[in-house]
Amino acid sequence: MMLKSCYKVLSSALVLSLLAGTGAYADAGNTGTGTPENAASSEVNKPATPFSDVKAGHWAEKHIAKLNLQGIIQGKGAAKFGPNDNVTQEDAVILAIRLMGKDSQVKKDDAVVFPENFKVSEYAKGYVVLALQQGLLDKTDEFKSAEADKSEWGKRNASREWVTKLLIRAINQQKLADELVNVSSQFTDSGDITKGFSGYVNAAVSLKLMNGVSATKFDPKGLITRAMIAKMYSLAEGYYPVNYANQSIGLITGLTENSITLYDTENNSEKSFPIGKNALYFRFDSESLSTSSKLTKYAKALVIASEDGASYIEQIDDDAKVETLRGEVIRIVPNESKLWMFMDNKPTEIAYSSTLEVKDSSGNKLQVTDLAADATIEVTRDTFRAQPMALSIQVQGAKINKSGKGKITAVSDSSITIQSEDGSTTETWGMTANTLVTWNKEIKSVADLAVGDLINYEIASGLATKISVTRTMVGKTITGVLQHIDPDSKTINYKLDSNTNTLSANYLASNVQISIEGISQPSLSDLVRGDQVKLTINDQDAITQIQVISRKVETVNGANILNYDADSKTLTILDSAGKPTAVQLTANTKVEFNGSSMSLAAANYMLVKNRKVTIGFTEGVAVYLNLVNSYTGTLADINQTTNQLTISFETGGSMKIPFDQLAIEIYGRAQSNLSDLKTGDRITAQLGQNQEKVVAIQVHRTIQQEVVSVDNSNRKIRLKSPDGSVTEYSLGTNVKFFNDKGASINLTAFSANQVVNVQYAGRQPAIIKQIETTFGKVTSVSSDQLTVETLNGGKQDIKLGSNFRVIRNGSSSTSTSAVSAGDYVDIRKNEEDVVIVSVNAGTVRKFRSYIASSKEMFVFGTGVNDNNVRFVLSDDTRVIVNGSSSSMQALNNGDEITIYTINGKIALIVKS
Repeated sequence: MMLKSCYKVLSSALVLSLLAGTGAYADAGNTGTGTPENAASSEVNKPATPFSDVKAGHWAEKHIAKLNLQGIIQGKGAAKFGPNDNVTQEDAVILAIRLMGKDSQVKKDDAVVFPENFKVSEYAKGYVVLALQQGLLDKTDEFKSAEADKSEWGKRNASREWVTKLLIRAINQQKLADELVNVSSQFTDSGDITKGFSGYVNAAVSLKLMNGVSATKFDPKGLITRAMIAKMYSLAEGYYPVNYANQSIGLITGLTENSITLYDTENNSEKSFPIGKNALYFRFDSESLSTSSKLTKYAKALVIASEDGASYIEQIDDDAKVETLRGEVIRIVPNESKLWMFMDNKPTEIAYSSTLEVKDSSGNKLQVTDLAADATIEVTRDTFRAQPMALSIQVQGAKINKSGKGKITAVSDSSITIQSEDGSTTETWGMTANTLVTWNKEIKSVADLAVGDLINYEIASGLATKISVTRTMVGKTITGVLQHIDPDSKTINYKLDSNTNTLSANYLASNVQISIEGISQPSLSDLVRGDQVKLTINDQDAITQIQVISRKVETVNGANILNYDADSKTLTILDSAGKPTAVQLTANTKVEFNGSSMSLAAANYMLVKNRKVTIGFTEGVAVYLNLVNSYTGTLADINQTTNQLTISFETGGSMKIPFDQLAIEIYGRAQSNLSDLKTGDRITAQLGQNQEKVVAIQVHRTIQQEVVSVDNSNRKIRLKSPDGSVTEYSLGTNVKFFNDKGASINLTAFSANQVVNVQYAGRQPAIIKQIETTFGKVTSVSSDQLTVETLNGGKQDIKLGSNFRVIRNGSSSTSTSAVSAGDYVDIRKNEEDVVIVSVNAGTVRKFRSYIASSKEMFVFGTGVNDNNVRFVLSDDTRVIVNGSSSSMQALNNGDEITIYTINGKIALIVKS
């Protein structure tokens, strides 16, 4: 059959959907691009492409990544690219059309009829038609080739010389090819080049779009692989620029870890892009993946954007369009955004914008108004605007004037280091003896400044001249003589000088801490008029700590009552040495029986001869009186020969108490005996009816548990142990409750899922303390501190102390090197008050559906036996999609999500 010299385009529509939109590049049956596999965490070691068969460092990964993001080249399904697969002629044509930016001109819905021997896949026909119309392909040559070779023209593997001719024509370099037709070739196999192709080969080599397979061999009939053609076409963009829909070219005028800004010199406009989660950085002078730190600011760059921001960023050249000026500051006019500097023996006007970056000689950020007159500065100014603007100013000397707010991070007699209010910079300034320090409207000294204080400050010529403390983290202290405390109004009155009648007054902080030597866990009622006290005052003028410094409470443990006179309220006791002491009881005397408070009147009948009591007194006046049937302290010794145990008390001193038979209770043990006791154990020794001998010992243990439920009306609590078992306890009135800060609270403050430290006396709770859990994303790490962004968006600086531990993947570490910025962590203290940082990897699942009315989320099972597919969300559950707060409605069936659970509740859901 004679080859017809023409082809016909029919008007009837045959849908070529396999190439619509994302379109298959090499196989009409595979249109997907897949998802990344085995992506490395390091920025420069992770693969640049989403294809699992293009490993990190592949010689063509840069070009595959770029063309893929431009929509020119796609994968072959199942996250594969097939870099070593051969390219067919019809697919080479498709790439060429897309490279030219003419994909929209392809009539994909028209049916095409070619000569019978010229066979092309349906999905490629529209591209081949356009290539013939655009002159990329020579109709006569290709039809003859199809008639001579009976294989399908479109599925035929493209040769190196054939692709070279196609590409040179696609990038409009036909003239160069014509000029180089007769130029002698460096390749010894140039005679194998098909007639009419030598000019194209020479042009491609000249433009460095293609090399030989060796220094002396071109191999014109050799086949093109997908990796080869990706690199060729990518390099060709330098000679045939196309404004692809998702890319921009301009000068880098702004670059942070979160965004990049390009200046378009043709339109005199700027555009900013957020940095995508997996952004790739490249340079024109390297094939390898680079980093943002190696980009040249104010030089030209290419940005390809995707849904979550800039995904491909390539430095095109290093020609920074800036100049450097040096001189001395004359004058600054902020409202005109101008400054004048003396340069080359004459005043020079410098315009600037709000984005001007000013730094001192140490690299700390400043405001332009901080520059002092005569300060030597180096100005970097652009050369690409019609009105040049200062881009940055570097101070060469120390003549800086400024004021601001910040936090003290270090302080000495001669210098102070201040972290800016937003935490972005830290600066160190000198101080002199004349530096004015104030706090709470009082003049203080440099010695009163402390790390953590929030301050307002003024700098003159590089020295801190004024520092005003606005909030103190550690508090400022004063001493005085206590006059009166009113627990109801939460006020305290005191004299700063015992020789004056002038009173000072302050409110008490809600969690004020009391310290009195000789009294364990003292309260406000233990304070006495006339006490010499050291008061700590916070920035809100409230007293946070009261330390009695001039009174010592004398404590007698196990004293025997000799006599009590109810009329004079005089109690006479005998200490362990038989020495009698008379003590005055008052309305302020704190009386306890079995850990519960009682009035002195109610205790009268119990103050009988030979009853044992523990009493604390000062100057003959009783501060507290415990009507004991037990002693709590540290087991110092247990002698089974003499049947005596020795208890040491926190208030000082010790006591030997005899025993016969002992019942021993230890948490978690059904039965215990004397061998289970260890010196150093904190114990409660229960006395017999005559108070002479110990009959039972309750060993104290602190266990971290989780609250399951609370029954306030019946004073019951259910607690889950570390082994998962749940036990219900009835709480007596002597059980004490505290919050995380140590302040006394009620049982009503506890709720399900809270973490608590429970101090057991034997098998019963004696103290229950709330433990605060901080969950969030780590933003910065130092040797002893983590900064965490919590779910409410706030940031917390968390001091870890000296004995912290980091738990990651089941392994424990004592170094913050086990934590990285970006990790999600939950932080809390364990039962020993040691800070535990648990790196929360979350659980990766595939989202299925969500029922808003019942707050139920369903995920796909991970296998046939996985029934854990339903999760109930709380009102506090937060959802993050593409790095921003969102809602469950933003999730789609099949989305990969990470679920973070804290204390039994889903705290966070992050779409991967």
